[in-house]
Amino acid sequence: MPKPRGINARIARSGLLLGAGVRARIDAGRSLTGSGAPDAVSVPRSGPKTSPGGLESARITSQTLTLDGFPTPGQVRVLGPNAGTSNRYALGTLRSHVQGRVKLEVRLQGIQPVPPPVRVTLRYVFSDNRHRDDGNFSLVAKPVLDGLVRSGILAGDNHARLRERVEFVKEAGARRLEVVIEPLDSGEPDAAGEG
Repeated sequence: MPKPRGINARIARSGLLLGAGVRARIDAGRSLTGSGAPDAVSVPRSGPKTSPGGLESARITSQTLTLDGFPTPGQVRVLGPNAGTSNRYALGTLRSHVQGRVKLEVRLQGIQPVPPPVRVTLRYVFSDNRHRDDGNFSLVAKPVLDGLVRSGILAGDNHARLRERVEFVKEAGARRLEVVIEPLDSGEPDAAGEG
């Protein structure tokens, strides 16, 4: 197999694809199972059984998916709205790797499918208190939401099934994205009415 050249080599060297914490969990999974593939990690599923459609029959209150080290400044540059269309290949590669990481983290953290409608709170934790635009970071999290849909956690990411909210939290020495997934009752207000 040829060595990656150009943008693939730069993405691989820059650490944009996987953070150190994810690499450690993948390596731990390999050593536990003796397999070379991270997909061989068996995560015990606790809680209620799922229905044949894959969605749970019991009521789920709230679940949090944590992506340590996401987004890096390089990922924000490539996934954000100011990236332009100068390198669509790099954008597509990074999106697919983020989706793959989300699918792995869903399995490792034991996240269960949630029937629609769903409220997803994207809580970005940074070490500084700079002003950040909600809309821009909503774009950065689009591959994360796509990964949740592809892994079967969300039924879809359109407005009829998903209400999205973005929050920023300051914590010394931290960089992570916490995706809080909670089902909406039919009587709860729409995302536009939340203020």
